[in-house]
Amino acid sequence: MILTINRGSTLKNNIVFEGYYVHEEHGIVTAKEDIFESEYVDKNRYSLNGLFRLIKINEDSVELIVDRYRSMPIFYIKREDRLIVSTDFFDLYREAAKCGFELTIDDIAANNYIRFGYVPHENTIINEIKELPCGTSMKINNSELNIETDKYWEFEYKENKDFNKKRECENLKEIYDCIFRDYCKYINRNGKRINFALSGGLDSRLVLGGIMKFIDDKSKIVLNTFGNIYSEDVRIPYKIAHTHGLKLKHFAISEFNNMFNENDIMTNATQGRSLCHYQDGFPLIENQKLKRDDSWFFGHTGDFIGGGHISRKVYYSPEGRYDGQFLELILHKHSFDGKNNKFYEIDGMANLRKEKLLSELDRWDMENRQSKFILNDCATYRQFDNLVFLPLWDNRLIDFFLKVPLKYKVEKVIYNEVSIEYLKELNLNSYLNKNYYKKDSVLHLIKNKFKLMTKSSDKLMLSHGFNVYFSTSYVQNNVEKIIEEIKRKNIKIEKSNTTHFNYYLSLIELNKMTDKLINIKQSLSDEKLG
Repeated sequence: MILTINRGSTLKNNIVFEGYYVHEEHGIVTAKEDIFESEYVDKNRYSLNGLFRLIKINEDSVELIVDRYRSMPIFYIKREDRLIVSTDFFDLYREAAKCGFELTIDDIAANNYIRFGYVPHENTIINEIKELPCGTSMKINNSELNIETDKYWEFEYKENKDFNKKRECENLKEIYDCIFRDYCKYINRNGKRINFALSGGLDSRLVLGGIMKFIDDKSKIVLNTFGNIYSEDVRIPYKIAHTHGLKLKHFAISEFNNMFNENDIMTNATQGRSLCHYQDGFPLIENQKLKRDDSWFFGHTGDFIGGGHISRKVYYSPEGRYDGQFLELILHKHSFDGKNNKFYEIDGMANLRKEKLLSELDRWDMENRQSKFILNDCATYRQFDNLVFLPLWDNRLIDFFLKVPLKYKVEKVIYNEVSIEYLKELNLNSYLNKNYYKKDSVLHLIKNKFKLMTKSSDKLMLSHGFNVYFSTSYVQNNVEKIIEEIKRKNIKIEKSNTTHFNYYLSLIELNKMTDKLINIKQSLSDEKLG
């Protein structure tokens, strides 16, 4: 969508809503359903529980709203006489270029992109194009094009001082039931199949278990798993599918050398702000298995929500206050090479209490890595008009864990305990990780070793469960070429010595992304000549 607001213009009243929200009676409601109520959305727009973006157009003003976690971005660009809004970065870039806006690459953003895999804060790869921050509304007055922003929600620890572990564990189970029941109301009334991206981890299994508990017809469920057939992330879903009589589709990942080839779908998914996910999106695209109007369920990201990203270094330290270590801790945890340089631009903080520092570190994680990188996994699917559901990013669950005392949240004490117990009744418990492999772990170790031996010494195996081989010399040689290509575009980037594979992918996508921007300008120039 493109919306152009000229100074003094009058617009037609309208509400544009994408995504879904939780309704007290209907559960999950999407904009594609007959029961969608624009009046309900308008009335509750600052308190909606859901993943969405909303553009409210009045005759003399426009209001832009993203959900708490900015699961779906809204981009904008402004000059004195005109403001342009879009839900797509590349569409906005084309429209802005057509209207004669100045558009320049942000060198700081480019360097952040190749070291984080995303551009922090409200920034994009283009200096002049910004996006709404998490939990923010922006009001635009048409007469003067004045902008007023309001942060209607903040991520902040609010520990319950009267926290009773036993009572709250039961409360968490009830929250799980409420959430999954609401999602099943949507599934049961629509009658369409639903795709689950299932790995060997607890998060996706929790979502699957909750849906299985309340769904009317399990035959609607199709499990999807990605990667090497010998990895736990594939073999556990196979076991679950066999045990529960569920359909399963497996998508192998070929050599990642193919990532260097042109792939406009994945480049479009970057949206000028974030590396797209190669674990699931890439094999689906490669196998041409992404269908239009499908529904996808993911387990993102109980690990973060339940406290798994809390800095143990800070939590277990005897120090009571921290001075000037915020940037260091962010870089150590989130940057591919863990180093600082002149290109980084991160808000610094000083002299914080331990509890406040941990809260701010998690806030930064949520507003940047989770919002821009993890939730950006959905961007690939939305290009095919797919509905993407993330049940663990539910306000009820987030609010619960913000109140959990640190001693029960660090290392996911309560999240793991309650989630494992919750799944016990459904035979989806984490014991699958251990017992299932006792019988044949040696056999599969031998198979993996054999596969390593049959590959040339130039091949390396990724270590995150996907066990996919790639040619190190091929990657390194191409990286040198890509860096030179990027520099020829007058983008100032600093080469890193890291061998982190995401660094390679970020360089590839930065190059493709900037090529796409150049091509957009060239096509507009050709249109004028034509």
